[in-house]
Amino acid sequence: MNLKKGEAQQMFVYLITIIIAGVILLLGYKFIAGFLKDSNEAQFLEFKKNIEADTKSGIAYQSIDTNKYKVPAAYTQICIVDLGVDKNTFNFAGQGICDNTAVGTDIYQPIICDYWTSNANETKNEAVVYLLPGPSEAIKLDRKIKFDDPNMHFICPQIVNGEVSLQFEGFGRAVLIRPYEG
Repeated sequence: MNLKKGEAQQMFVYLITIIIAGVILLLGYKFIAGFLKDSNEAQFLEFKKNIEADTKSGIAYQSIDTNKYKVPAAYTQICIVDLGVDKNTFNFAGQGICDNTAVGTDIYQPIICDYWTSNANETKNEAVVYLLPGPSEAIKLDRKIKFDDPNMHFICPQIVNGEVSLQFEGFGRAVLIRPYEG
């Protein structure tokens, strides 16, 4: 195979073109991936700021506020856990997120359960929020919370199309939180 000078130069140009196109594609992919990651982090921080503010601000006794939150698309569920339980007498294993017989289901969440059992204290007036799957970093709520069922100490509503609606009802120093589907 004898290449003429013009053919060798043309082959060299093709090779350089392929290398430059590959570098451009790689850098473009990294830029877009970084942008999406930054966008998700910003959306998570916005969610965190809003839910902390909505529970911290005083909700008047028996008044009801409904708020819709946008969350990053990677998450499909939100879990809100009441830390104000007596860890010496409370049956954590009977609660869904700590029920190890439910391994392999969306209900069992060992990381959240571990945090809950380690930080629970009946004198605590706080709760923690996680986004799933993951779970996300814990978002602490400095407020005593309640749920519709007094025997439940967590709720895990679904996130639909990147949004979740929660309803807050004022109960003096506590706030009742429930999923809202209206």
